[in-house]
Order: sequence, then C-alpha cells, then structure tokens
Amino acid sequence: GKTWPFVEAQKAIAQANARAAGGDKRIILSTGYGPSGLPHLGTFAEVFRTTVIARAIDDVLDLPAGAESPVELVAFSDDYDGLRKVPGNVPNPEMLAAHLGQPLSAVPDPFGEAESFAAYNNARLCRFLDDFGFHYRFVSATQMYRSGTFNDALRQVLRHHAAIVRIVAKSVGEERAETYSPFLPLCPDSGQVLMAEVVGTDLEAATITYKQPRTGLEITTSILDGNCKLQWKADWGMRWFALGVDYEMYGKDLIDSARVSEKICRLLGAEPPAGMFYELFLDEEGKKISKSKGNGLSLEEWLRYGDDSSLAHFLMRRPQTVKGLGMNAIVAETDDFQANLGRIAKHRAQDKPILDEPALHICRILGAQAVPTQVRHEVCPLAGVDTPAPLPVTYTMLLRLIDASGIVDPVLLLDYTAGVDAATKTDPELRRQTENLIAQALRWTGTQVGKQAGMQTSPAKESAPFDAAESAQLSKLAQALATETAAWNDPTAMQDFVRDVGKELGHDPLRTWYVLLYRVLFGRESGPRLGTFIVLCGKTLIADLLARGMRSGDSEFKP
Repeated sequence: GKTWPFVEAQKAIAQANARAAGGDKRIILSTGYGPSGLPHLGTFAEVFRTTVIARAIDDVLDLPAGAESPVELVAFSDDYDGLRKVPGNVPNPEMLAAHLGQPLSAVPDPFGEAESFAAYNNARLCRFLDDFGFHYRFVSATQMYRSGTFNDALRQVLRHHAAIVRIVAKSVGEERAETYSPFLPLCPDSGQVLMAEVVGTDLEAATITYKQPRTGLEITTSILDGNCKLQWKADWGMRWFALGVDYEMYGKDLIDSARVSEKICRLLGAEPPAGMFYELFLDEEGKKISKSKGNGLSLEEWLRYGDDSSLAHFLMRRPQTVKGLGMNAIVAETDDFQANLGRIAKHRAQDKPILDEPALHICRILGAQAVPTQVRHEVCPLAGVDTPAPLPVTYTMLLRLIDASGIVDPVLLLDYTAGVDAATKTDPELRRQTENLIAQALRWTGTQVGKQAGMQTSPAKESAPFDAAESAQLSKLAQALATETAAWNDPTAMQDFVRDVGKELGHDPLRTWYVLLYRVLFGRESGPRLGTFIVLCGKTLIADLLARGMRSGDSEFKP
C-alpha cells in the first residue's frame, strides 16, 4: 500500500531493525498523553492512528497464519507532571486550585470516583480504548519514576546534564536559559513539582542541589525513585531511551519539541524513534481543541450522533490536514465511510487494488460489531477482513427526509429504506445497522445540537418563491397524482410516473424538472429518490407539500 499507514509502518520497521542488533525483536510504538484534563478526541486519535500503523506493520511483515505480532503499543500517561491550571470543564475547581503544582497523580479527583485526578482521566481513556478493542500496554509515568524503573535513564541524564542544558537552552527564552535544568525536584513539604535553579550535581551520589524558590535555601535531593522528574523535552527524550521506542507520532505544535527531544535521546545513547506529525483538530470556532478548555466534540458526543466507523474514518483520512471537529463532520464522515465501502465493492468487482482504501483498515481494527456485516459481504485480501456493502440510505438522505416530511416515526423511516433496498427488512444485521442510523438521525434532528449545526426540522419549511409557470406545473403533477392508483404501490413505478409527467411538461433536460420538485419538497435542489419518497409520504402529505409551491405561484389549483 502507498497510503500513510504503510509508509509509517516501513519507517517503524527500519528503526526497529536498527535497534534489533541488541537482540530485541519487538517493535515498540508509543503514544503520549497528559491527564491534566478530560481526554478528548485528539487523545483518542493518536492511539487509533498508531493502532492502524501497528496493523500495517503486520501486513508489511507478511506474518504467517497464527504468528504473534512483534508490535507492542505503549500508551504512556504523563501523570507525574504538575497541575499547571484548573480545567474549565470539571467540578470542584476550588479544590483543584488548592493543589496546583502537585503531580497529577497526587491531585484529588474532583469527581470523587478515583484515587486522583490522573487516575480518573487515565481510567476514562483506558475505557475508551478498551471499548474499541485496542491492544495496548498502559504505562504510568508516576509508577515508572517512583518504582525506580527510570533510575538508570535518570543517571544518564545527570551524566550529560551540562550538554542537555546547552541543547535545551537554544529552544527557550534567554531568561529561562540562565537557570534551566532538566531536573524538577519534588518539594518534601508541599509535594509540588518545583521549577528550581539547580546549582550543583553529584553523579556518584545521584543527587542535585537546588535553590528552594520560596526561601532561597540550598537543598540536596536524590534524582532517583521519584524525588525528581524531568522537564518536558528532556522527559520525552529520556522516555524514548528508557523504553526503546521505535515509533511515535505527535501534533504539529510539538515539532520543535520533538527535534530537541531527539537530540537528547541520541545524547543518552539511543537513536530516537521514527515518527510523523499530525495536524490539529479545531472546534466550530476554528480554535484548537484543548483538554483544559473542554472545547470541541467529546468522544461521547460523537458516538451519540454517529458510530465507531464514522469516527474512525474521520481520524483515518489525511492526518496531516487540519480538520474541523464540529457536528456536521459526523454526518459527512458517516456518508463518506459508506461511499468508501461502495468503492471497495466496485473495485473488487473490477479486480482493482483496494489495499489503500481507508475502510479496509477501519473494518479490521473495529471488528464486525462496529460495521454493518451482512450476507452480501466478501472477504478482501487484507488480513482476511470482511468489508460490508454500504447501507441503502445515507445519513444526509435521512436528515433531508425528516426535514421535509416531518416524519419522526422510526418504523416509517425504515419502510422508506426498504423501498430503496428490500434487504433492509430481510437481512437482520442490515436492518439493525439501518435502525441505528435512523436513531442517530432522529437524535440529531430532535436536539438543539442538531439545529445549531444547520439542520432545520420543521415540516413547514418555506423554499424560494415559485413563479406562475412553475406553480402551474406543480398543479399538473398534483392532479395526476390524485387520480393515479397503481404507482402508489411501487416506488419504481412512481419514479417512472413522475418522470413521464416531467417529459409531458416539456422538461429537457429532465434535471430541471427534478430540481423544481426538490425545491418544493425539500427546499433545496437535490434530495432522495423521488419515487420512494412520494410513496412513503402518501397522497395527503405529498398534496400538502406540493400545495406550498402552488400557493407561492398563485395557482388556481386548490388541493
């Protein structure tokens, strides 16, 4: 494959092969996250995308059937960082404010459910990842520091203290560079992570001497067993070195930090991991999403109005392109994923390559429960993944149908989809998935969130005014429909009937006729298949909808 997962997989394999000279045959992929606020989609995205790369590595290695993957994904939590500010989307902010500066793993949980704020956020993230069936090893910075696991790496940092100071000094302000040290001691009294000036180091004793910021007194402390932690850039490079990381991606805003951390990793004695940067998510106001601000969609919000597949498609496509994380993205990604499934089916039938289609990776990672599996699926060549046929209707089509008709009965909406594809009623799994989509569409249109996203739900929506000629043509159709009988029992026959009326009225091309009907029925120039829509709505509702256009043109026809 030529898509980004395969490109990144090759980079990770090459990095691991270089490190394998030491006898370690594993390929270590890492993700990092700071639990200073509730996990958001950006946090989840990094783990999902890295999981996609992990599976691409297995494809590139062409592992024999039943072989265990050499890939290990480490989800690392920087929960030993100090709490710098109180998030704006959590309860008990006054309580959190009293613990500013303390490690996140020592700050009480404002929700009162876990042993610490970090523990609450860590558990929340792990629950998300577990629900999606991701395979990962969760690693806590607090545990790594306090257990002594990082001790050898910390000794290396102390050994190269002066050189690390010189490396980092070039990337910080002149004033901060004068007192910079990679080590942040923990205050024995307040428990805070201190930004203190280090005035001495002792490699043999593994200690530093620092000036207490409040009193100016010089204090000597061990760097081992959690008595100190490292500042961000040194911490990142040390973690790569200590864990033997082969690959880690990061946000575009961390490109400069990554370059500094790479230099520190080399200085400590290891080649830094391969990786790529990804672009940031923006909220509906064009601002970067933030854990502390709580802006942008949450994972729970996306999964209320969309499903796993649409979210995965959003994250899978073009990771180095800025993406708006608003409500309308849910509808667009749902429909794009279904269109992608349709392309896969078409390309397979034509014996065209399909390995670079995003839906293949999504279906494999999320599994059968997350995508509509039905009797018409075929096995594709990518690790035996089943890729289903697309649903018979789109999310957009359902929203337009609800918007124009005011129908909110899920049974009637399911009848509509059955008119498009009878398998909706006969295939249990297809029916279940279609009912899920209908439920999402009804939640969308029935909430203030959906209205704010631009979807109006009133069946009495007014379209642009119609002139007298257009009104007369709508009157002709209304009269024809009122006397027709057979076509009302067959959506295909109704489609042909409407077409024939348009031809009789002189529409050439017929597209002008359909645009007129879409304008009066939907208030826009496109929409669902008209034959099915008209049969589902029935004579009374269609007469009412057509009457809006006829009144607009002052037609003499009175329904």
